Amino acid sequence: MQRKPELATGVQQAEILRQSAGVHDLAAKVLSVENQPEFQSCLEHLKLIVKSGINSSVGQMNRGAASDDIGRKMIELYFSCLAIHCGFDVELDHPTNSSGDNPDVMFTAKDGETLRETRWALAIKSISSRSGQTIYERIKEGAHQIDVCSADKGIIVINVKDALDHESFWNRSFDNLIDALESLKSSIDEVIEKSKENRDLEDWREVLSGKTVFPIAVLGQSLCRLTTKSGQPQPTVLKALVAFNPTKSLSADAEALKVCFFFNELMQKIILGETDSSGPR
Repeated sequence: MQRKPELATGVQQAEILRQSAGVHDLAAKVLSVENQPEFQSCLEHLKLIVKSGINSSVGQMNRGAASDDIGRKMIELYFSCLAIHCGFDVELDHPTNSSGDNPDVMFTAKDGETLRETRWALAIKSISSRSGQTIYERIKEGAHQIDVCSADKGIIVINVKDALDHESFWNRSFDNLIDALESLKSSIDEVIEKSKENRDLEDWREVLSGKTVFPIAVLGQSLCRLTTKSGQPQPTVLKALVAFNPTKSLSADAEALKVCFFFNELMQKIILGETDSSGPR
C-alpha cells in the first residue's frame, strides 16, 4: 500500500494518511532550521531515517511498534527543532552514542520580560502503557536525567502517541476543529492522569527534588475527519502540547509555562510557514 496509497481504504487509508501527515510535519520542522548553526546536531538523527526504511513511525501521528526505537528518537529531533526557534546554543543528545543519563535536548532561552537567560533541559519520554506506575516511573527517569545535567532547570516531556486510540479520532466525524482538539486533549488527560493514581504528595516532591520543574509537557498528535459543507469528511491534523501539573500542592514554574506555550505555538505554526525566534514571552 505504500507504493499505491490511492488503493487503500478504511483502516489502511487512515494509517497511510497519519504516516504521511506525520512525515510532512517533521519535514517542515527540520527544514525550518536547516540554515541555523545548530542544524548540524540534527544530522545523526536524520541518518536514522535513512536506515529505518518503512518500518519506523517517523511522524508523531500514528502508533509505533514496541521495537520501533528509531521512531522514538524522532520526537527528540522534533523538539530540538522547536528549541532552535525558542532559544540558542541548542544541544541534541546523540541518538546512539549516549549513556542514557543525559537529557535529550538542552538550550538557552532569554525571558522576554526579565531578560534573564536560563539553560533548559528537556527529558523526553515516549509511553505506550496506560499503567499509572509505569508512567510515573518514566517521569522519574526524566527527572533524574535533568537533575544530573549542567542545565539550570528542566522540563519532562511525555509523548503519548503510542498510548492514544488513533482510530477513535478517525472513526468519528467532528463538526469543527475546536471539538476535535478538545477530544484530543481529553484523551491526553485520560492517559497522563493515570500517573496520579495511588500517588502521594511525597512522590511528586521526589520528582521536584532537583532541577526538574512542573508542568510536565504532554504531547499528543493524531488525525481526525471534519465535516465539510459538501458533506465529505476532511482529514485534519490534530496537535496539542498539554501542560500537566499533577498536584495543585506544588506550583508550576512560570518560566516553564512560557516555554511550553511557545513550543505549542511553534508546533502549530511552523508547518504554515510561520516562525518566531523571539523566544518565550
